[in-house]
Amino acid sequence: MNFKAILFFIIVSFISVAIFLLSIFFVSMENIERFIKILFAFAYKVVGIKLKIIGQENIDNKKSYIFVSNHSSLMDIPSVKLSLPTNVKFIAKKELFNIPVFGFALHRIGQIPIDRSNKRRAIESLNIARERLNAGSSIWMAPEGTRNLNGEIGVFKKGAFVTAAQADVEIVPLSLCGTWNILQKKSLKINSGKIDVIINKPIKVDKDNVQFVLEEAKNVISNDIKKWKEENE
Repeated sequence: MNFKAILFFIIVSFISVAIFLLSIFFVSMENIERFIKILFAFAYKVVGIKLKIIGQENIDNKKSYIFVSNHSSLMDIPSVKLSLPTNVKFIAKKELFNIPVFGFALHRIGQIPIDRSNKRRAIESLNIARERLNAGSSIWMAPEGTRNLNGEIGVFKKGAFVTAAQADVEIVPLSLCGTWNILQKKSLKINSGKIDVIINKPIKVDKDNVQFVLEEAKNVISNDIKKWKEENE
């Protein structure tokens, strides 16, 4: 773990404690989310990460969506938080929710744990996601289910797309480019560098075209990453 990583994780720890304190004093969830964005932006500036958000005009902040993205780094979470509206919740592996203070903070701001090793519990998590969508939130999911290496796209699972069809919301392919250079899988070293988050146009999905939309979303993200690598690596 290098100095930048230590500094970044100190800020993340502060965010977790702050969420706990703010929730005790009944600060609105929207204001807490705004506070989180400010601190993440500060953390990125301190460790030398330049974040560029492309395609914000493609979404309506008043609508609910399921955002699906590639997943190659723990830096995906703050990058998504900084790039999307404050009403976006994410589904993450249950182990993150077991981390003292940090896990509590995730629960307090409405994030959803998922146990991918237990099909019944995984379905329960997707049902919770559908309830959040119906209540006006959006959801971010990583259909690969685990982090990949160097931005290489793995197999997409259907859960996000089936849930979108059931909740009658659109799928938005989200391309997270460069996060693998900042913090690699199984590493605790944070590097300075560039992250681009590309928000692509929403795709309508229904029960009859789930597989087609899955492949289309995967291709969009894969092409974005390929182009980004050609231009930046």
